Amino acid sequence: MRRWICGLLTRLMGIFAQLYWPYPLNIIVLGSLQRLLGISLTEAAYPLAHYKRFQSLFIRQLKPDARPIDAHADYIMPADGLWAEWRHFNA
Repeated sequence: MRRWICGLLTRLMGIFAQLYWPYPLNIIVLGSLQRLLGISLTEAAYPLAHYKRFQSLFIRQLKPDARPIDAHADYIMPADGLWAEWRHFNA
């Protein structure tokens, strides 16, 4: 039963992420989600009004100089996030 509920919630979030929000609803809905989830748009290539779907806000393009890659780093993460666990792995 629990697996069924998780599957349903995942499906509903997928549908919600694809919903098209025309202006000015996109500012209200996506702006609320941005504040609720703590999504920073300071590095985003476009302002909030540009995004019409939650998915497009979530996978937003960044400004060209927003996150330069450290050539001397041991590991490079391709996405925002926080390492919650560390395990050994072979590259």
